[in-house]
Amino acid sequence: MELVSSPTFPDQHTAAQRVFDTVDVLDLILDHFDPYRDRSSLARLARTRTACFRPSISRLWKRLDSFRPLIALLPKHVLEPCLQSYSTTANEDKTLRTRPMRDDDVLRWQIYSSFVRSIALMHCLLSETVTALHDHGRIDVEDRKFAVLEAIISINSLLGSKALPNLNDLLLGSLTAKICHLALALTTPWLISISIDLNAIEDDIALFHYLGPIVSGKQIKKVEVISNELQNEFIDAFVTVLEQQMEQLESFSLRSALGESLKLLSDLNNLPLLNELAISDTWNTICYLPQADECDVFVSQRIREIFGTGAFHHLTEITLDSSPSFCSTLLDIIQGRLCRLTIQTSLTSLDQFRTLVVSIVNSETQTCRDLKHLSLTFQTSRCALAVGSCWSVLCRLQPLDLHSFHLEGTFYNTSTEDQRITEKELSYLTSEWHNLRHLYIETIHGNEFGLHLMQKIIR
Repeated sequence: MELVSSPTFPDQHTAAQRVFDTVDVLDLILDHFDPYRDRSSLARLARTRTACFRPSISRLWKRLDSFRPLIALLPKHVLEPCLQSYSTTANEDKTLRTRPMRDDDVLRWQIYSSFVRSIALMHCLLSETVTALHDHGRIDVEDRKFAVLEAIISINSLLGSKALPNLNDLLLGSLTAKICHLALALTTPWLISISIDLNAIEDDIALFHYLGPIVSGKQIKKVEVISNELQNEFIDAFVTVLEQQMEQLESFSLRSALGESLKLLSDLNNLPLLNELAISDTWNTICYLPQADECDVFVSQRIREIFGTGAFHHLTEITLDSSPSFCSTLLDIIQGRLCRLTIQTSLTSLDQFRTLVVSIVNSETQTCRDLKHLSLTFQTSRCALAVGSCWSVLCRLQPLDLHSFHLEGTFYNTSTEDQRITEKELSYLTSEWHNLRHLYIETIHGNEFGLHLMQKIIR
């Protein structure tokens, strides 16, 4: 049937097209909801209209910090007495005795678990009470009944290892034999990302076993390690895994103390497909201490000694939250064609900033990088840098062909006057960025009275 065009509405759509337009608009609206802060709003929206149910629920259940919301979907009579208070099943016969789980008991679980893409396995949340920690992060697992864990294992057995069928991101928030056992049970063909927190561990299991979920999945593309200090036993185990099982790794992230990343950089450099690297350390919190400079100098020297003038030939994206010296040194030795660069640091002198900007623009093997996206966040410490002096250094970025530029600078000094970036100065910086699509610049002034915004530019 031929559609009759309307002179009033020349772009009239079919009914099917209008449905798709509604879904697209709804998705754009829901993207502004935070899945943590706005959980109640998303839940209410899911109950308003049928069209809102699936997009709202998918965001509400996409990332979970524990299994307890899922446990709430189960009827009371299949749960241990200590977990029955979590159940939200309505109109349940209270005379039913506790019995083993059956297929009809997990119908609600099957509906909502398919939306879960990421979940955290926290040791303290696998029992009805919070588990205590010994000194040095060792976990107390004695005399604990892990009722939540037992319920998950039962469901996984009942559903044929499909408790969370679409899981693609797993956080091992604490490391014990029970956590590793559960992680292995939840592994799916779609699991591509694993995070490991080494700050809470158990005494009675070898560290190598913590890496079981990674070893078992050749599809793992992204790994994040969180640790204040990388122990030698973990380094040995992890290097073994990298050499034998992780050639497919494309992304690696490390959050640790200053200098700890040096222990893994050499082995990460050998990964043939690694294209994304993120390193975050404690520089921003200890940069005021005298020993921080000594450690920083040592790490930078060791990087140059180990890698010379070339490493990480396939990197296209790097995120660094560390000292200016570490960022500069690592950028100098990278030979990959970086497309996206994100840096967060604290400056202690203008020379540091100048060296960092020069390393951003070019390396020892590239006269000008092919960067497309640059994000730079810094604050001044132990020095009173002015906006004008920093801006003159930033103008060295002019030769780049940036598509997006994000800058946030916090300037601590005793001056009460705000300094602004003029339109002429901004035009000079961006004069060669012919493909620029996004520009964000924010400067903040800090003194003994607090922080306040000096200028914000968004284009």
